[in-house]
Amino acid sequence: MSHDSVMERTGPAVEATRLAEVMQEWGTRHPYSTLDIFLGRSVEDVRTEDPRPGVCFTLNTGFAAHLRSTGTATSIHLAGVQDHDSPDKPDVGSHLTVVTELDGVRHLTDVGLGCGPLRPIPLRAGTHAFSGFDFRLTTLERDGQRWWRLGIPDALSRAFTAMEFCDLPDAPRAQARAGHFLSAATSPLRDVLLIQGWDAGRLVTAYGSTVSVRSSEGTTCRRTFSDRDDWQTAVQAWFPGTFADEDLVAAWARLEGLRQ
Repeated sequence: MSHDSVMERTGPAVEATRLAEVMQEWGTRHPYSTLDIFLGRSVEDVRTEDPRPGVCFTLNTGFAAHLRSTGTATSIHLAGVQDHDSPDKPDVGSHLTVVTELDGVRHLTDVGLGCGPLRPIPLRAGTHAFSGFDFRLTTLERDGQRWWRLGIPDALSRAFTAMEFCDLPDAPRAQARAGHFLSAATSPLRDVLLIQGWDAGRLVTAYGSTVSVRSSEGTTCRRTFSDRDDWQTAVQAWFPGTFADEDLVAAWARLEGLRQ
C-alpha cells in the first residue's frame, strides 16, 4: 500500500486501525535521526506534512500538521524522556508528543520516539502491545496536573526507560523547547549520531558505528563497523533512499574525529 493511498483514507472519523497504518507508514518514511544536528545543521521547526527524518520535535510536529489537514482533532503536549524509574524526577521538555481524538477517545500518537510503538495508544492505564513488545501506560499527578507515563521495554532502549507527557496540551512551551534541541549550538544531541526505526516488526538502530536489530525474540544482529563503506552500505540497506551518500560520508568523518 502506498504512502499516498494510506493518507487519502484518513478522515475526521478515522478508526484506530487506519491510523495505525498511517503511523507505521509515516514512521517508515521518516525514521528518528539526529544526522542533521550531528552534522552541525540548526534544524528549523518543521510544519510541513512531509518532514525529513529527524527528532521528536520535527517528526511529531509534522505528523500533527498532517492529521490536522485531514480534519482529525490533534493536540501537542509537553513531554520528556527519562533514563531512570523515578516519576518524581521528570525531565520535562526533552520531548514533544501528540494526542489524537478518535471517535471521542483520546489516543497517544507519537511517531517521534524512535523505539516507541507506531500505533495509537488509547489514554487509559494498561499494557499495550506493539510488534511483540509490551508498553505500559500509567498516570500520575504532578504540580496539580495529570501526566501520563509510557514505559519503554528494556530490550528496546538503553538510553531511556519511559516517556512522560502532560495531559493538558501546551504547544507554545513544547515548541519553545524545540529551539534548544534543534540548534546545533545548544542541542544535547549534537555529538550523538542515532538513526532508529521499525522494519517489519524489528527495531533497527544505528548508533555511531554500531548497527543492531532487535525483535521480540532478542537481538538478532549487532555489528560495529570499522570501514566506512560497509557501514554506509548497511545504513542505506536498512533505510533505503532516506539519507544522502554525502551526508553519511560526512557523518563517518565526524565520528572518526570524535574518536581521536
